[in-house]
Amino acid sequence: MFYLTLGTMAQFTLGWVFMDHLSKSLLGFTLFWGVCAFLVVMMLLLALYDMLAVRQEQQLALRQLRERMFADQMEPPSHADDTGNSGTT
Repeated sequence: MFYLTLGTMAQFTLGWVFMDHLSKSLLGFTLFWGVCAFLVVMMLLLALYDMLAVRQEQQLALRQLRERMFADQMEPPSHADDTGNSGTT
């Protein structure tokens, strides 16, 4: 993500410096803006991936916290006096 941001800023700077040359060539102008669009779309996709990864990690952490806090309530009760006999000896 850092390198894509750096590349987008460098692309913007180069475009600003060489805009006179780019505006004279349709191919160069189209290629320049195509690369800019590609870099921005890749940054957006990585940001979306990061948001989903953080959300998934938070849900996992919350699930683990719930399991630790309510572990005694989730376990079935054990009866120490239950020996399997029906009460007649």
